[in-house]
Amino acid sequence: MLDIDQIAHQQYIPTSVEIKRAILMYLFVGIIVQLSKTQLTVYEYHHLKQSIGILFVGLLVVILTVPLWFIPYGPAVNSLIVCTWIWYGCYLIYQAYKGMYPMSWLYMGVGSWILSIFDYTVTVNHQ
Repeated sequence: MLDIDQIAHQQYIPTSVEIKRAILMYLFVGIIVQLSKTQLTVYEYHHLKQSIGILFVGLLVVILTVPLWFIPYGPAVNSLIVCTWIWYGCYLIYQAYKGMYPMSWLYMGVGSWILSIFDYTVTVNHQ
């Protein structure tokens, strides 16, 4: 039989305020707010790295696909790529709303890399 206390101690369960902050991070406004803090929870730090990663990769994809506009059927391919990126961003927002920890290793890695470039140090609370 499962004990709810044992399950709760295995993974940090975010509060409603942390969930709202995570959603705002995917909309870029929350990134600016969270970078000014010196203490974050595990949940907030996870979504901070993920949101920075998806915004950076999305911007990079948009820049790299600009030449597609000048070939036949290029705009359709470019629109499909951008729509897929937007859909996945909405999926991450939905998972943040549900209090989940979505694991996208590409975006997490890129987000960690960008934070390390700017030497962002933060204390992560595991409570």
